Amino acid sequence: MREIAGVRTVLAQPLWKPLVSAWDLVAHPPPGYRFVVRDGGLEAAARWAARFTTPYRFFYLTRPFLPLNLAKALWNSRAPVPPETDLIYAMQCLWFGREPWVLEMQSEGPHTLVGSLGLFRRFRERVRSALRSPYCRGIVYGLEAGKRALLQLLDGDELVEAKVRVIPWAVPLKPAASRPRDGKVRLLFVSSGNVHDLSNFDLKGGKEVVGAFRHLRQRYANLELIVRCPLTPAWRWRLEAMDGVYLYEKPLLEAEFEQLWRTADIFVQPTHITPSTAYLDALSYGLPVVTSDVWGNCELVEDGKTGFLVRKSRAAGYTDGWVVRYHSPEHKRDWHTLDEEVVEGLVERLALLIEDEGLRSRMSAAARTEIAEGQHSFKMRNAALKQFLDSALEFVPSPEGGS
Repeated sequence: MREIAGVRTVLAQPLWKPLVSAWDLVAHPPPGYRFVVRDGGLEAAARWAARFTTPYRFFYLTRPFLPLNLAKALWNSRAPVPPETDLIYAMQCLWFGREPWVLEMQSEGPHTLVGSLGLFRRFRERVRSALRSPYCRGIVYGLEAGKRALLQLLDGDELVEAKVRVIPWAVPLKPAASRPRDGKVRLLFVSSGNVHDLSNFDLKGGKEVVGAFRHLRQRYANLELIVRCPLTPAWRWRLEAMDGVYLYEKPLLEAEFEQLWRTADIFVQPTHITPSTAYLDALSYGLPVVTSDVWGNCELVEDGKTGFLVRKSRAAGYTDGWVVRYHSPEHKRDWHTLDEEVVEGLVERLALLIEDEGLRSRMSAAARTEIAEGQHSFKMRNAALKQFLDSALEFVPSPEGGS
């Protein structure tokens, strides 16, 4: 393998635009490696499109029927690879070139490799072939739930299972926040820092957060809710009419977004999915996280230590084993309908944190310790990631590996 000053070069290849996780790899690589990101015209166009609602609505509407993610992966694989590259690190996407590569899946379901669960089943053998290929040297998942879902969809394929390693993701530890000492307790709900997608309010549990805040505000006059999320006109009108609610609908610059994190006391996001790093970002700022107990959330938030998990029984209606049927009628109906059970759970857990400043402080300390020293620290992740990359580059393909 080619080396530059004894350091191996890994090309981080995202599906569309480079995400924060790609830049984290560039800034915090494991010892003996450097990550580079190819940031060309299509990636720049994807970043530009992220500011608007229409592209996301198009993808949401066409995702169940058009294998856009698979098509984009094929396109990525045809682009020239920098000559010094030792390994392709495909992020949430397959690679079809004849270079050694590994797949990284953070927390979303394996259906994202194609676009939807129905499309995954349709193109399952294409996915299986790519992952069995001797060019595919390994698969790293951020969550055990994701690994189990992939193997379930591939009928427990032993050749694929042998390549999978679970390595929890990590985020940088943020400077300790000096929150305002004005007697206020601030809840923070975020759909995304810079994505303008109206559907995310429902998908990330916005209705339940507002429902819980309405109940809690009657008991705690010092409670405030910060919402960073694009809204429909109807929701904007309702929230603007509520006391103690502060809206941030436009995408925020990094410094502006950081100020929201540093102002808040509790991060609340009772999602219908498991996000990749949003909860870890909250923990890095020392925010207790209150979320739902769906899919892999329990692997990111330790109930009673770094936050609280709220029971969500309706998730069983769109879950088949470890596989979440994201585009099923049951899933759509659930995240478009207020879940009163979740609202009650939020009210109960949030009340504990609002009333007990000591509990908030202990959870805040535990959250920062987890990011600084725990399994979601760069120290722990990079030790495991180095072993994974070393084994990928030392891997000797066998004829039985498939092609």
